[in-house]
Amino acid sequence: MKKDRTNFIVKNDKTTGAIFPESVVYENKHKDLLQDLFLIRIGKQSSTADQITEVPKGLSEFTLHICLKGKGVLKVYDKRYILTVGDLFIIPPNVPHSYWANKQDPWVRCWMHFIGKQSESYCNALGIHLSNPIFQVPDLECIDEIWEKVFDCIDDGLKYENLLVTSLYCSQFLGKLFILKNRTSKPKDSNHAKIRNSMIFMRTHLRENHKVKALAEKVDMSPNYYRSLFKKVTTMSPIDYFTQLKMDKAKRLLIKKDLNIQEIARQVGYQDSFYFSRAFKKLTKMSPSKYRLENRGLFLN
Repeated sequence: MKKDRTNFIVKNDKTTGAIFPESVVYENKHKDLLQDLFLIRIGKQSSTADQITEVPKGLSEFTLHICLKGKGVLKVYDKRYILTVGDLFIIPPNVPHSYWANKQDPWVRCWMHFIGKQSESYCNALGIHLSNPIFQVPDLECIDEIWEKVFDCIDDGLKYENLLVTSLYCSQFLGKLFILKNRTSKPKDSNHAKIRNSMIFMRTHLRENHKVKALAEKVDMSPNYYRSLFKKVTTMSPIDYFTQLKMDKAKRLLIKKDLNIQEIARQVGYQDSFYFSRAFKKLTKMSPSKYRLENRGLFLN
């Protein structure tokens, strides 16, 4: 397992996560702006079929998990729940539980652990309790957005300002769930759901390149209908949307990482750095090098 220089971010081929040291939690949990809700752990993992996590005495914090792909099983006391894509569960402190991946279709899951005076109130607002620990997330796209923002923030270290911002993102995420739960608009039809799933696929496969035909096949649509519906939902063509995601990621890497242009190009699916630079300039009106020069100083200041 590989840990970065700050020793609290964990990375390997299946897991990306951050575990805030106990000393950091202890020193900050009573501060005014963190005592209500304080994010102390976050991660994302592709589980193997034989991986089982058992917590016989529970944990001291609230734990939230979301099934992003595949299937899993949650056991709370003696009751079992089958988890599928979009299922979220929250376990309160000191509650024995266990969870594991489905052997035929192992899940990809993400999680966050949090403490604070208002933690239980958030769970109550969402209608989540021991007799009903499962909540269906209707919009998985917001998950990737929040997780990426948190990791971008903590990559800069565990300063108080970063702890505050990550906890605000946690609050924003729980608030987003509350809004989705209480939304009164009509549910989107299955084809719109397919488009949302396609958007999530693009966001999580930025190193790859896919043509419209391949993207349409993944959601069982004809290329023409897929292209038309995608533009209706997003106001952009599928390829323009995919390219915009890649360039947004490239911008973050240019500002926050000391990577050369060729490596950044590869991370967003371009093997040719010259072609990447041309595409970047087409969208931003400046070269990657100039963008880094003009924006990194603003970020650091």
